[in-house]
Amino acid sequence: MFLRAFALPLMLASACALGAREAPAASAPAALETIDGWAERGEALDVYFVPSGPVVEDRLEAAILGAERRIRVALYNLRSERLAHALLARHREGLEVELLLDAKQMDQPWNTLGAWLEEQGLPVVPVRNERHRYATLHDKLALVDDAEVFLGSANWGPSGLHANEEALLALRSPALAAVVDAELDEIASDARHARVGDVPGPMQLHFSPTDRLDAVIERAIDGAEERVLVAVFSLRLRWLAEALVDAHRRGVEVW
Repeated sequence: MFLRAFALPLMLASACALGAREAPAASAPAALETIDGWAERGEALDVYFVPSGPVVEDRLEAAILGAERRIRVALYNLRSERLAHALLARHREGLEVELLLDAKQMDQPWNTLGAWLEEQGLPVVPVRNERHRYATLHDKLALVDDAEVFLGSANWGPSGLHANEEALLALRSPALAAVVDAELDEIASDARHARVGDVPGPMQLHFSPTDRLDAVIERAIDGAEERVLVAVFSLRLRWLAEALVDAHRRGVEVW
């Protein structure tokens, strides 16, 4: 049996199928859920929830400071001075570090860290999404050493990492890392390519806009047999709302 967890494009530019697990022991950190069934593949998946104190920022910083070859990051904005300084420190140590940031957010007077990092010599790529007036680079993606991936709903800043209701997936999977690496190439070059298919394993990643996340999510809702649980910033696609209503009417638990 699989628990399918999906998030809308405004929240998380991915969709994934996760192996079901039993409830964690009472002594486990409230911020962290470790998904079972990955170890035999030499992979791992941890799910973090915000707010949870410094745990999420700690994990991101540890990954940055522990990197051995390269770090690639794509963010809507960067407002965590702690993580910005960690990225700069690794760059100054000679590690390959690349930061993709939404250009429209970089233009805002309160988002100064991107420009500061660029002044310090760290490679910063402003990404200007002109598909429509409100289109942005809305990813929160990090790739470490072609093996570890971080993605989720949280911007790298005080609100996203400490105050909002957010989620962060921490993946150790070379196969999924390769998918993310290719996606970062597409973002940096603005050369979009159609998805070529699934990778081996229990999780698949889908990216907006080329992968039509609305269709991916609608298919998952339509195929649900037991329950659909949804937590999103907003729901503005009527056909997804209708799919949820249809699922409820056929006896699926929806909330």
